[in-house]
Amino acid sequence: MSISKRSLVIGAAGFAASMSTAAIAQTKAKSKSVTQLGDGDAVWINPKTGDVQKSNTKVSAAKHQAVLAGGGKEIPRGAVIYNQSGKMYMFDPGAAGNEAASANFQDSFNDWANQ
Repeated sequence: MSISKRSLVIGAAGFAASMSTAAIAQTKAKSKSVTQLGDGDAVWINPKTGDVQKSNTKVSAAKHQAVLAGGGKEIPRGAVIYNQSGKMYMFDPGAAGNEAASANFQDSFNDWANQ
């Protein structure tokens, strides 16, 4: 086998090994990032399917003011939103008195300690 063919085989084997290592690392993760919210971004959780959808358009200042006027409320950074028995819940792990309840969620997310 020539040197160039040997290099190609060794390179392909190394690539395959690195891909299997990446796959193993991904399967050990507690959670995965599904999207990121920038300023003006919006996500919606479909109440029937549970799908999380991200809008392709930004929320304007006027839309934001209309939401606030209609009773919209700020949610805390780091809030956990979950579905249980067909109902949606929001949990604020940083709120006073929630330390014991927070322990129930910290093993479910990769970056819990960095919040």
